[in-house]
Amino acid sequence: KNEIYAHYQQLNTGFYYSIFTGDLMNRISEDVSRVRMYTGPSIMYFTSVVFLAVFCIWDMLRVNVMLTMCVIAPLPILAFSIYMVNKIIFRKSTKIQAQLSALTTTAHESYSGIRVIKSFVQEKNMLRFFENNSEEYRKSSVNLSLTEAVYFPFMNLFIGLSMLCTILIGGYFAISGQITTGNIAQFVIYINILM
Repeated sequence: KNEIYAHYQQLNTGFYYSIFTGDLMNRISEDVSRVRMYTGPSIMYFTSVVFLAVFCIWDMLRVNVMLTMCVIAPLPILAFSIYMVNKIIFRKSTKIQAQLSALTTTAHESYSGIRVIKSFVQEKNMLRFFENNSEEYRKSSVNLSLTEAVYFPFMNLFIGLSMLCTILIGGYFAISGQITTGNIAQFVIYINILM
């Protein structure tokens, strides 16, 4: 935030004629947080996931190749569905960011120009404008929440079905003596990690 603020100070005056103050404020408050979340936890999480996936699949293959193939077969479908839903969430989230920026701009300009608004008796019009923008922002936020509310239970259902398949197929292999019951538990733990 300090670096962005210092950069704002170095920009020429012409830049400030084309950009709204609320948009600049939104960049320094909201966008910095998102970049921080991307560069910090996301990179660490990605590295962790790659190493865990490699070690889990290697150990599963070591125990039983056929069971491993049956268990990890649904993972590409899950990955594709996550990719598609994340595209929708990203699009909706970008729209919400733009609406929040517009709200911040409206609020800032209203506070800065309150004397002008009052002199022309435009308080009700400004309030109506702000309420309309706020309502659009609320609808978009609720829409995003609904998408996430469907997404996460679907993920849990998929994980549950994968566990059930692991236990059923693993049970068959255990009964036929190809693996032990401990291996089934091992596979269930690995599926949890992979999911």
